[in-house]
Amino acid sequence: MCCREILTVVLLFAVALGARAETVVTACGSDTAGGGVNLVTALAAGGDIRIACAGGPNEIRLGAERALPSATTIDGGGVTLSGPGSGVMFVPAGPAPLTLRNMTLKNPPSNPADPNVFTGIVYDSHDVFAVELSNVTVTDTRLPFAVRKLVARASTFTGNGDANNSDFGVVMAGELDLEQVTFRDNLSRPFHALWRSDPVASGRKISARVRQSTFERNKRPAFWAAGDLVVDQSTFTDNGDALPFVAGGRGRLYADRIYLELARSAAGALEVALASATISRSTFKGNRGMLGGALLASRSALTLQSSDFDANRAVSGGAVAYLAPAGSNPLNPRLRLLFGHVKLRDNQATKDGGALLLLGDVSGDAVQMSRNKAGESGGAIAVASASASPTEAVPANVANELPAPGTQPTRVELMRVFVLDNSAAQHAVDAGTGILRFGNALFARNASTAGGAALFAQNVELANSTLIGNQSEGLHIAPGGTQGASIANAILAGNKGNCANAVASLKATGANLQHPDGGCGATIPVADPSLDARFAPTMFSAARDAGAMAVCAAHDLVDGRDLYGNPRSGPKCALGAVEADLVNDVIRKVGADKFPWLLFWLLVFLLLCLLIGVFVGCYRRRKKKESGPGGRSARSLATGSGATASPPA
Repeated sequence: MCCREILTVVLLFAVALGARAETVVTACGSDTAGGGVNLVTALAAGGDIRIACAGGPNEIRLGAERALPSATTIDGGGVTLSGPGSGVMFVPAGPAPLTLRNMTLKNPPSNPADPNVFTGIVYDSHDVFAVELSNVTVTDTRLPFAVRKLVARASTFTGNGDANNSDFGVVMAGELDLEQVTFRDNLSRPFHALWRSDPVASGRKISARVRQSTFERNKRPAFWAAGDLVVDQSTFTDNGDALPFVAGGRGRLYADRIYLELARSAAGALEVALASATISRSTFKGNRGMLGGALLASRSALTLQSSDFDANRAVSGGAVAYLAPAGSNPLNPRLRLLFGHVKLRDNQATKDGGALLLLGDVSGDAVQMSRNKAGESGGAIAVASASASPTEAVPANVANELPAPGTQPTRVELMRVFVLDNSAAQHAVDAGTGILRFGNALFARNASTAGGAALFAQNVELANSTLIGNQSEGLHIAPGGTQGASIANAILAGNKGNCANAVASLKATGANLQHPDGGCGATIPVADPSLDARFAPTMFSAARDAGAMAVCAAHDLVDGRDLYGNPRSGPKCALGAVEADLVNDVIRKVGADKFPWLLFWLLVFLLLCLLIGVFVGCYRRRKKKESGPGGRSARSLATGSGATASPPA
């Protein structure tokens, strides 16, 4: 026998030794049922288990907690596994993993009225166990999973949790990987970060990944902390409970039987704390909370990319509350909220920040805030400061969980910003003592019902921005700022007073325009900017080609683009947020209803010109051919046609 054949035999033998024999469960009804192989017998053997009930009920009820002595995989084939009504269904003996496929799991409490009855699927007290789910439905269980690692694919969690301990998680894990998973109508948090000791003191980092998943009508927000969270292509709809929330607890729960660290709910759909979170291509709609109707990020780095926040509600921070003052997270000294192509529409706060409540560093590009409302201040944005804590609107037992304002001021730097049709008692944007820098920003049609401004700030810089048609003051510069206020290439027009408290404190650079009043200072020209429906200067606008090109091209928050991303190129640029557009100028002049006919007749004219050009070209080529060598004129000379022949010599 050659070496290759020997090697093949050895490999086959090794595979045979390593292969696990499949145990088929045929006796159903209970896990100790007779008349075939039952589940208790199969679990004792471990390895691969397939359930194929031989007639009778397609359900197996566990009579007690069942130990898992080794790695186990159970393919249920559509069966329902029911727990004993107290405790858990499976107890791991060590780190060997459990895989569950194609089944329904439930463990309803035997006495639902007793808040001390704990029911679960797997509870891992040693924090070493891993569970993998595929095509599994989990229902009617108070705390289904508390494990070191959980992976779930194409699975559903519905009707789980405990109203008496709602700040638990339906899934509690230190490592979490969810794809195409649905959490619906759960009483507790859909998922919760799990650690057995102080994660800050131990330096332990945990991670979660959530992709293409759905969160609907859950009573509490999902929660992640002290690690990384990635959410992509997911939807959060109608989560949260009626206000006010009742704070949860910490420590030993369920009659001192289990110990878990908990965080108290404040947001509607999702909370992160001491974490680094990235949320992309996701939607948050109709969620309700106290602090952050959709999302609360406390002492965390947060990136929001290509996501929508619609019709969320809170006491403060209708859509998002970001509270991360400098130095508040010992695990991450660089905290920042980063926006990229985010829309916040129709959100509402009872108090401050109809769309956003901010404390910390914020930056980003392409942010739309429209039709948001605040009962007190900041229809779109409210910036918290050391002198005005953002937690004053919430109960003390929740406020104690949030960071105190830091010594560093909030700094907001945004480019390409829409602030449209927002309303509040005071101010569309209330920057407080924060530092606000906007480039290519549009503030239009905002309303302050009790007086105020579209933009209220002590420290503000505006470049190529437009404040127009607001039912309040345009720009109000509050006293006491450390950085001052400046505008460059800005338009302030049609507001209920374009500037307030600005003559002595406003620094105007580049070129600017105001209309109809001169409240922004005598150095700024007064003229009608004549903007179209896109807020771009029309053909004969005073703002057209009037901007300082150095600001348009080189300012860090303008960067050679306008609000819509169109280039600001050439020797001249426009004032305000939007660059002039010749096509729209023509449409405006002839009328939108007549413009298609104008294009039609222009096309007809060009076609006629083309046909005439072709005809003239053909005629000229023919004449040239006739006049050239070999043409009719040359043949006439050769035959003497039309001329007198010369006599021979």
